[in-house]
Amino acid sequence: MGKKRKLKKAMAKREVGDGPVLVVCGGKKCAPREQTRAVIDEARAYAASSVVGVEVVKCLHICEKGPIAATYPKIRFHKRVGPAEADVLVDKLVARARAV
Repeated sequence: MGKKRKLKKAMAKREVGDGPVLVVCGGKKCAPREQTRAVIDEARAYAASSVVGVEVVKCLHICEKGPIAATYPKIRFHKRVGPAEADVLVDKLVARARAV
């Protein structure tokens, strides 16, 4: 199963709807747990006052390029994401949501 298809399936189970979501890989092999947790915490704090949701999913199987984040519903994968990059991705999702 392809990476995009797997992500769509995981998000369908969560019933997140069509709203913009930043999806962060919560796998153990991508990056140290502290680094992944920092990305998740920063993205959630930054997105708290916006229409963007932040979801954590199990391994996306792109481990050598972690931490991994993806935008949803227009799926784009982003590699080696840090807290600052997570903020930029949230801003892009907010802008895209306003444009619609």
